[in-house]
Amino acid sequence: MLSGFLWDFALPFALVAVLLAAVDRYQDTRLLAYLSADRERTVLFVGGIALVVAFVASTYALGSPPPLEGRYDFSLYHVGFAVLLVGVFMTGHGGRHYATATTLRDAAHVAPSDLPTEGTAAVTGTAEPVAGTVTAPHSGESALVAEAGRLVGGETYAATADTSRAQQLLDAERVGVPFEVTDEYGGVRVDPDAVSLAFLVGETDGATLERRVDSGDEVTVVGRADGGRLVDPLVVAHAGNPSLRQFATNVPRVATLGPVLVLLGVGVMLLTAGVV
Repeated sequence: MLSGFLWDFALPFALVAVLLAAVDRYQDTRLLAYLSADRERTVLFVGGIALVVAFVASTYALGSPPPLEGRYDFSLYHVGFAVLLVGVFMTGHGGRHYATATTLRDAAHVAPSDLPTEGTAAVTGTAEPVAGTVTAPHSGESALVAEAGRLVGGETYAATADTSRAQQLLDAERVGVPFEVTDEYGGVRVDPDAVSLAFLVGETDGATLERRVDSGDEVTVVGRADGGRLVDPLVVAHAGNPSLRQFATNVPRVATLGPVLVLLGVGVMLLTAGVV
């Protein structure tokens, strides 16, 4: 049983880890940097891997999973193992972004002059300065808020990057000042300190992506309405960006499907290992 565990699970798992490290080191996809870019992602990744390792080890300890019949002939046990891995990844990713996605999905879409007194609102209008602008960190252009950093994947992927999507930036630098989202009847003030800029359409320069809101841009800002003011802004996006809607729709689906795949994978592994 120990031999089977080492050859059928531990060795392939180690080979995958070595492959990821090699790709990260030589192909500039920066996978390890992406996974460790913030504490929450690191905890989810390490915790998910630990959960999978612990469960697979327990099935080998309690049962006897069928061995591989040939070089490319995987047993049903290993199919369940693959389903479990996918389910854990989807659960972690979907769960991490679930609150943001559902907030975006349920927000009431309004004009600045029609902001409600309470609830979550997505306000679409023209970005206008309140007290001047800032200098964007990469392009040097005048902006209301801007963020620049290196793309995961580096210059290899920058040329084909769909910059309307929410790419992860490494070593990002950010600047910004309060601004207003206006229409012909009024405006809503936005403090961009804590707002996510991930859905701004960016501009690539080599391996660098810069996102920014310029004076006069049409934008959508999502936040909590309180007494006719927009407080705790969550996301700012260029108006009409389809990625905002796709994110709000797809993430809850992923978060729902992930646990189902985890349970399916666990069930298949337990049955084929003879544990139940």
